[in-house]
This record gives sequence, C-alpha cells and structure tokens, in this order.
Amino acid sequence: MIIKTNRMQHLLLDTTLQGGKYKIERVLGQGGFGITYLAIQVSLNRYVAIKELFIGGSGQAINDRRGNLVVVTNSANQSSFNQQKEKFKKEAMRLAQLNHPNLVKVHEFFEENGTAYFVMDYIEGESLRTKLNREGVLSESLVLKYLQQLIPALETAHKQSIWHLDIKPENIMVDRYGHVYLIDFGASKHVEPNSTLTTSLALAYTPGYCPPELLDLSNETPEYYLQAIKDIGPWTDIYALGATIYNLLTDSIPPSKRRLDKEGRNAFSFPSNISSSTQDLIVWMMKPDREDRPQSILDIECTIIETIEGSTKNTKLERLKKEATAGYADAQTNLGYYYETELGDFEKAVYWYKKAAEQDEQYALNNLGICYERGLGVSQNKEMAFRCYYKAAALGFSHAQCHLAHCYEYGNGVSLDYVEAGKWYLKAVDQGYDYASDCLEELANKIKKRPSFGEILFGLFVVSFLSLVMYMLFYFWLIWLLWDRLKIVEKEILLDNYILNHSQWIFLGLGVLGWAWFSFLAPHYRAKKWKKRVFQE
Repeated sequence: MIIKTNRMQHLLLDTTLQGGKYKIERVLGQGGFGITYLAIQVSLNRYVAIKELFIGGSGQAINDRRGNLVVVTNSANQSSFNQQKEKFKKEAMRLAQLNHPNLVKVHEFFEENGTAYFVMDYIEGESLRTKLNREGVLSESLVLKYLQQLIPALETAHKQSIWHLDIKPENIMVDRYGHVYLIDFGASKHVEPNSTLTTSLALAYTPGYCPPELLDLSNETPEYYLQAIKDIGPWTDIYALGATIYNLLTDSIPPSKRRLDKEGRNAFSFPSNISSSTQDLIVWMMKPDREDRPQSILDIECTIIETIEGSTKNTKLERLKKEATAGYADAQTNLGYYYETELGDFEKAVYWYKKAAEQDEQYALNNLGICYERGLGVSQNKEMAFRCYYKAAALGFSHAQCHLAHCYEYGNGVSLDYVEAGKWYLKAVDQGYDYASDCLEELANKIKKRPSFGEILFGLFVVSFLSLVMYMLFYFWLIWLLWDRLKIVEKEILLDNYILNHSQWIFLGLGVLGWAWFSFLAPHYRAKKWKKRVFQE
C-alpha cells in the first residue's frame, strides 16, 4: 500500500493507524524529514493532522517503505535514524507543553510501522507562502494583524526557553477566518538560561530568514557550537519574523547579511505605501548585530501597538491590567511577567503572580517560587518557594518539577532527600525537559562521591573492630611462638618491642580496608539502592 513519487513514498488513502483509531485521507505536505497527512479520528469523527517521521529526499534519504513499514535502507544509518526519532519525539513533547490558540496543539505521540507519529490539530487553510503566491503582496494592515496574533504565540514558546529557529511564510498557516498559526517546530531548540543546549545541534538554514548568529555556526565544530549557543535567544526568532514581514509586504527575498552590513537601511526595497513606522520596525528586527535588535517579544508588541493604534508604550500595560483585573489567570501571569522583565518592579510582579497562582496557573506558581527562593519583591522564604514549586510540579509543569527536585537535592525549604529529588527530576525528564536529565546525572554522580553519616559510622566501627581483632590475634600468635624459648620478663619486653616495631603494618592493612570501603563498596551500594528507589517506586 504505497504511492511512489520521484522523491517520497507515503501511505495510501484509507490506511489506518493505531488499530483503526485514525484513517488516512490524503497527504498535506512533505519535506526531507517528514510527511504530514490529513486523517480522520474515527471515534470523534473529526479531522486531525498526523506527522510521520520519514527521512527522504535527494542526497539525504535514509528511509524506504515496504508496505506500511518504514525501513532504514542502510544499516549504517540506523543510529542516525534513531537520533532523529528521539528528536521527533521531543518536538511532539515541546508542542504538547505549549498552550496558545495560535500554536498547533499536539494530542498524541505513538510509534508504529517502524517509525514515529504525532497527532495534532488540523488547520483548514493555507500557508502564508501559498497565499502570497496566489494574491501577491499583502496589505500592511493585514500583515500587522497577523503579526499581532503571532507575537503572543512566540511569547508563550519563549517563556519556556524554546526558540523556533525556522520562522518563514511556509511555517505560518492562515485559516478562512483570518487566524494564523505558527507551525513546524522541527528545527526548534530548547536552551536553558545558563546557555545549556538540551536538544540536538542540527539547525535549519533558510536563505534570507536565517540570522547571522546561526549562519556563523554552520561550519563550526560542536565544541565551538556549544560555546556560542548563548548567541541564540528571542532575538534570533525576531530576526526571522522581521524577514517574514518584509517578504509578505514586498514579495522580495530579504536582504543578506553582506548587504545589510554594506548598505544598512538601503538594503531594503520598501514600497512607498508602507508606513515609516513599519519600515523602522522591520529594519530594527533585522539588525545584523543581535544586540541591536529587540531583546524580547514584548518590545515588538509595544511597537506594533504604537504603529496600529497610535498609542503610547503603556497601552500594553493598560490592556494587561484590564484583563488581569477581570480575573483572567493568563493575563495576571503576563502582567506579573511584564512588571518583572520590562519594568523591574518585582513587588507588583509578585502581587500578580499570587493572583494567578490562586487559580493554579502553573507558570505563575513557578515564577512565584523563584521570587520567594531568591527574595525578589518579597522576603526570602524557601519554604514558601518549595510549596509553590510543589503545587506547580503536581500540576505537571516540567520546569517546576526540576526546581522542586533542586529543593530536595539541596534541602531548600524541605529536608534533604536525594530519592525525592531523583523522582522529580525523572518526572521532568519524562516530559521531554532535557535539562532535568543533566541534573539527574549530576545527582547520581554526587551520590556516588559523598558518604552518608551512617556509612562513616559503620566504616569506623568496622575498622575499629578489625583493629582489635587483628591486634589480639597478632599478640597471641607471638606468645604462642615465643613461649617456650624465653623467660617471662624477656617475653614481655620482646613482645612489647616487637608489637611496637610492627604495629605500622597492622594499621596499614586496616587503612587499606577502610579505603576500599569508602572508595568502592559504600558508593556502589549507595548508588544501587538510590537508583532502585527512584526508578522502581
């Protein structure tokens, strides 16, 4: 049941997956790393989109299809395919954690036919690339309307340190109602605030949309890449978004870094009907030097509001205040985040985080825990921080699970408990939060190195007991050996001198036993016991 094209093979119409749960209708799109199908979820009689991992295309094909089964054509590529499958799973997990109306929602991940799939909402519409090709350049008002929808969607992703890294018209869908959706997080990267990369090194490079800091990494070694990963951040997606706006307004390929460096603003060819404020926004977003661009999504949002409504920068703040006062938890969280990151007012940030936390808003609970732990806008209280992390972690927020594990690991606000720390790190890892995997590994190494108080007492007891036993055995052995040869006084003098002269060998032997206990036996036993409790309970 296959259809062969010159580049790709895909499932036939009416093929079923998951034991008949989904039925394939047609192919929606295909690329070098996957095929997207339109399918029907039979039980709910609704359309869904299903993405299948299938690495094809000229020059990079790894997969072929035998019936429905996806196979690796060359055994040498099996490891590469397994890595891509793991990356594919992480993409699904990242999307599942992002909850925003302008982001496609992932509902299920599964493995079948020798490959992997994930099920997501079906957007009945077209990409902005298709719309641009069909209609020609889009109006400024329409592009800014789309931009207003994309900005909060990107903000949601950036809050979790997820950068899309492949924004372009092809990866933005629009439905018949004018709602736009950011899709295809396949190239996205999860980067921790400490510049730790938690996904693979592979990057997507689309000419015209790729910012200089990504181009600079294209031919570098992995070691250099990991050092330079700190250059990636919100500004990276902001550059690509600016290039996308420019393309939609002009139907021209965005200028290259070389032209931007050489010509500056003159590298752009804006139509005369585009307002100067929109032109300024695009030029700002596409600055070659990342430090000259907007540093956060909020910077752009405020500028867009000024452009469209002719308002001041406080419009964003006033709108958030209005929505937060009405009791919307998301708005309360966003308002707290605005006070924290844009205005540096931690007291007001804590106030609104508390309001949202009362409604069990996970992100607010996590941020409130950070404020309590570090004493930002509120008196430092590690017990309260622990409570906030615990509540958010129990609701399934992976970042809070990692923070909670950290509390258990270092005894912040709770009794030190390496087993509980390991369990919560593991929960975060199961949700695809790779930073927690590194923390779990570090904790395991720490447990191997650090003896407990009980182990120290036990070791001292063993050494002391063996010292006594060996001393007594050695003493009586000498008495037995010399008893018949010496007088009583001579026996005592010789015995004492002999013991004194050779006692160092006794203690050297005991030292070796103690070293073996603390270096090998105790750490091995401790680590084995910890892993059993963490992974099996």
